[in-house]
Amino acid sequence: MSKKNDRLPMLQNSSSPDVSASCDCGDGGGTGNPAQKVCFGALRTLSISAYLVSWVANSEMLQGISNGTLCPGGVPYDKPAALTWMSYNFMMLSFLFVYPYAVFRRGWTFSHYMYRWAGRIGLAGAFAACVAISYALLVLNVLFIVGLRHVSVATSNAIFQLQTPFIVGLSVWLLQDGFVMSEAAGVSVSLVGVALIVFPPLFDGNDGADAANDLRSASVGVGATLGSAAIGAVYLTSWRVLSERKDVAPPVGAEGLADALTTLGVIGVANFLLGWPMLPAMHWAGMETFELPPPSHWGILIINALIEYAFDATCAVAIYATSAVVTAATAPLTIPLAMVADGVLYGTPIGSDGWGWVGAAAILVGAVLLEMKPNLCSCKRKPLCRTVKIEETPLLESGADENWIIGADGTCIIDADGI
Repeated sequence: MSKKNDRLPMLQNSSSPDVSASCDCGDGGGTGNPAQKVCFGALRTLSISAYLVSWVANSEMLQGISNGTLCPGGVPYDKPAALTWMSYNFMMLSFLFVYPYAVFRRGWTFSHYMYRWAGRIGLAGAFAACVAISYALLVLNVLFIVGLRHVSVATSNAIFQLQTPFIVGLSVWLLQDGFVMSEAAGVSVSLVGVALIVFPPLFDGNDGADAANDLRSASVGVGATLGSAAIGAVYLTSWRVLSERKDVAPPVGAEGLADALTTLGVIGVANFLLGWPMLPAMHWAGMETFELPPPSHWGILIINALIEYAFDATCAVAIYATSAVVTAATAPLTIPLAMVADGVLYGTPIGSDGWGWVGAAAILVGAVLLEMKPNLCSCKRKPLCRTVKIEETPLLESGADENWIIGADGTCIIDADGI
């Protein structure tokens, strides 16, 4: 079976009908159909909303499992690496959605679809990239869980918002994105907001040795969460880098959505096959004793893994429907959600003195400033292109008519069926 690139014909604009269509992500996958615009807009809203809610739910579950609050008998399963590896294996559930799309809707063999997904870098290159991403995710989640041992979910989420400045920096440095004044203002205001949430609790309450211990514990939590945020920025940016390396133009419509879920599924496969050596390595290094959870805990661990998958899947869909920066810029909305959740579960929400809420408001203002950047959605940066109808030819393996997006230079870059 030939790869995706092997079947792309070279067509000149002069031989194609003059049918214009924008690749703008807001047009429902480049089709210009009003119904699909509404559908795509709903996908954006639902994916972002589900991403925010599942983030908070996942954080509360991780903290409850680590400290025993949500575990049977109050017995914690404080094994961050094992918990992370087991949860990320559930990313393979994505293939339950991808396989029917590829085989039954499009009529391809699954191996042919995987070649299409890999694009220009091939299956080996795409899998290697997913292996690197899976290891980054393992380290990210381990640091995040370690941070939750020492700080509340709301504080953790506030610190994690610093991933947005990290993403902006990576986008400017690695992807040559522009940097505008609204971004500078947004980053500055967000930093002030995080400081207002994190620092007041550190210097309030105990004196002497207890204060020193509290400060030391909080510092560990802040440092671990900050490291997690930095790796989170690398993870979100890597989605765009992988997409641009794989495809001349990112897939649109249903294939674009399937492409995002396929990437998630392959990351799960990479984690399952190659992530487990981290567990005996940490055991031998004395960092985490490897032991299976007690039978009574399997139920809560499976629920946690499903919530983790919901978070990862909605994050992937949100990145596809908007961009990595937009997805990260909406994350501050998790802070008030986490404050409410902390209050319900533990009765001690941060910000009771008012500073936490002022900090949360500042972070939200910073997010708005970051979203004011023109063409923030990464797919809006693509040049205008047009969709033409190509009748069945020997170059088309599927044996059916297909729509193709034709670039300005006359190169057929990808087929587009819409949602």
